[in-house]
Parts: sequence; structure tokens; C-alpha cells
Amino acid sequence: MARRQRGAAALLIAGGRWTFRPLLVAAAIVALLSAFTPRLDVEYLAAVLPAHAAANILDPWQFAIPSALAQAGVAIPLALRLGALVYAAAIAGGIALGAMVARRTGRAEALPWVATLFGTIGAPHVHYQQLAAVLPAAFLLISVSAIALPAIVCAYAIAIPWGVFCTMQFGWAFPMLPALGAFRFSSAGVQRVVAVALLLLAVQIAVTIPFNALYHPEGPFHAVPLPPNALAEESWAAYTRWEAPSYTAALLAAKCVTWLAELGLVVLCVFAARAAASARAVRTEPVPASVV
Repeated sequence: MARRQRGAAALLIAGGRWTFRPLLVAAAIVALLSAFTPRLDVEYLAAVLPAHAAANILDPWQFAIPSALAQAGVAIPLALRLGALVYAAAIAGGIALGAMVARRTGRAEALPWVATLFGTIGAPHVHYQQLAAVLPAAFLLISVSAIALPAIVCAYAIAIPWGVFCTMQFGWAFPMLPALGAFRFSSAGVQRVVAVALLLLAVQIAVTIPFNALYHPEGPFHAVPLPPNALAEESWAAYTRWEAPSYTAALLAAKCVTWLAELGLVVLCVFAARAAASARAVRTEPVPASVV
């Protein structure tokens, strides 16, 4: 009963009798709500989503794979299709790895958190604010003593793009969120955690200030006249096209810090699962008769 009381994550543990119940309930709720607005649902899927994807792909502050592909010279339609394939593979891979980590470590929350990590890496649209969705997986890994410090490093590296908040009052507080997780969940010594936190904070200040300087829109933005029935995505597309020249190679390179850190968390997830399996095998290994 204790595991089931951990929250919604426990209901999704692979292999348990609760696996499909919340999914069926969610599907029933979506179907019920959609029955009242079928025309809007079709319009949203057929018109709004494609238009939003095409508009977002040119946004300099996107951390999505399609945006990186477009910046690298891939045609926008092809980049969007490749991004959709990557997203489907990321969701499947995240659920599979999350289920394995949850099963081997006994941590029910690993399934949704690891799946969210993969979903954020492969999502077709990732605004820099949404990178916070990766932090729960980082906090989970911080709680594993053998990998606590590299997990803290990845958490801070993922927080680096939040440096755009340095132009805002109290913006410096956002990157400190991983520190809260480090102090709360890490089994490493407090002094070591403090030393790493201060070091990475200094690195972040050194990185985020020039990161902001990489953003240089060309001239003021002028509103584009649109028909009254135009989608909101059309005005957003006009704005992102104005921003597109600021999407420089240097800005793309700065985002590599985030992507490398996310991949680092994936590697640490695999390590945590294997370490838990090895520890369990050692505990269950029979004692030789000669020792008894």
C-alpha cells in the first residue's frame, strides 16, 4: 500500500495492475470534452498545430530539435517531419527506460520523471522556461549517492539558458532551484554540495552574460496587418521571422550546454538502473556452503 500512496506516479508502474486505469480515465475525459467541440478539435489538429510548429521553428529561444535542424540548414518542412519522428521515438524510449529505472530502483516516480526528461529532449517545441520539466529527473538522480555530483552538474548546466532572466529583477534566483534539490535530496556531504554549487554558479554567471549578448534582432519590430479571422500563429510567425536573423551559430552553440546536460541525465538514468540491479543481485546471491 505504501507504494500506491506515493502519488499518481505509482499508478503507472509497468507490470502493475494499475498500469492502464489512469490512461483509460484520461482518454474517457478527453473524449467527453471533445464531443462538445468537434469542429474546433479538427481545426486545432489540422490548422493550429501545424501553423504553431512552423512559427516556433524560427524562434531563437527554442531548444527543440526541429529548430536546431532548421538553423543547420535543413528545410523547415523536413525539419518538422524529422522532429515528429524523434518525438515519437523519445516518448517510447522514455517510457521504456523510466519503467526500467522504476522497477529496478523501487522508485515509482522514476517512470513519469524519466519519460518527461525524454519528452523534453525530443519535443517539437521547447521554450527555455519548459526546461524546468527536466529537473525532477535530475533530483531523482541526485538522491543516488554514487551519481549525486554529476547529477548536480547536469542540473546546473540545464539551468544555464535561464540566464536570459539575468536581465530581469531577481532573475538570478531561477538557477538556484537545482541547489534546493541538491540540499534536499543529495546524500553527499553538505560541504561538497556547497562547493560544487558555488563553483557552478560562478560558471553560470560567466556563461549567461555573454549568452544574452548573442541575441541581436535587426531593427524594431513592426506589426503585420492580418485578416480578422487569421490564426494567432500567423502574427507569432511574423514575430519569429523578425527574430530569425538573431539565431546565430554562436547562439546555437550556447545551447549545446543544455543538450549535453540532458544527454548526461539519460546516461545517469541507465547507470542508476544498472547499479540498482547489481546491488539487488548481490543481496540475493546465495551464501556458499563453505562459508556457512
